[in-house]
Amino acid sequence: MTTYLITVLSNVHEGRENDFHDWYENTHIPEILEVPGVLSIRRLVLNDEQIGADKGHSQAHYRHLTLIEIATDDFDATLAAISTLDGSKAAELLVPGQVLASLYRDPKVYTKP
Repeated sequence: MTTYLITVLSNVHEGRENDFHDWYENTHIPEILEVPGVLSIRRLVLNDEQIGADKGHSQAHYRHLTLIEIATDDFDATLAAISTLDGSKAAELLVPGQVLASLYRDPKVYTKP
């Protein structure tokens, strides 16, 4: 079985943060978690203060990060199932051109012994 990590960087329309969090937490995340192979979802919001931040660095332009952990032998089927979910609310809440999704294979996790 292969593990994957999907990262989604995004920005929300000004004044729509509460709507976004409500929809994401109560609708979108539960439906993604129902997809076979999806193990976990972690959401993060960019902290205002950054350590050694380079003000011109592109990642600083994204306020939201979602990490979706997947373990599957058929990634195409898992991704197809996620793709069938209704994204119309996301299209309404997220700033066009300010969403970046990336796929990583075989993520390594290191923890303290």
